[in-house]
Amino acid sequence: MIRKYICENPKSWDTMIHFLLFALREAKHSLTQFSPSELLFGRNMTVALWLQKETRENKGFAKEYQKIPVTAYMNELTNKLETTLASARANVETAQK
Repeated sequence: MIRKYICENPKSWDTMIHFLLFALREAKHSLTQFSPSELLFGRNMTVALWLQKETRENKGFAKEYQKIPVTAYMNELTNKLETTLASARANVETAQK
């Protein structure tokens, strides 16, 4: 996909490639059933428009996340990553059978 994009836009590929890369990182993979960003970070990436909308609708929802202690957040993130990776491995094994 990246090669095709560069070949079709040889003089301007570098100006928009970040949008293509973002889309690739957010797209769910058919084998793992997770996006690369979800496997790496434990969640999908958040775009600025979504943050603006949530902040406007929920009057500063990010402040709620700031109240969570760092150790609790890290434990939650670690558990979520372990669960996600185990599920991705199971999906790959199932797909390879």
